[in-house]
Amino acid sequence: MRLTLPNLATEILSQIFKHLEREPTTIKNLRLVCRRFCEIGSELLVPVLSFRFDEESLRRIKEISDHTSIRKSVREIRFILSFYNRSLTAIEDFVSFYGRCPVG
Repeated sequence: MRLTLPNLATEILSQIFKHLEREPTTIKNLRLVCRRFCEIGSELLVPVLSFRFDEESLRRIKEISDHTSIRKSVREIRFILSFYNRSLTAIEDFVSFYGRCPVG
């Protein structure tokens, strides 16, 4: 069998693609090459999920969580706050506080 890029082991392709993590446009284009590249590239699309407490961000989170391959790529979640309150550094306090606030 002739060795070509699509014939490489998934682990090797994944390592190659990881070098492109900071270039989402390139990863999006790689996903268009073939199904295999799409599956591997999907796992690199959203390593950091940043969001605010607004409808658009919550819609994006829902879309990502519903996508079987892309949701696996999330390694970190960041809440973007318009202010910083030291008393809300514990996640329980944070969730309790924002649970009482209207979204949007």
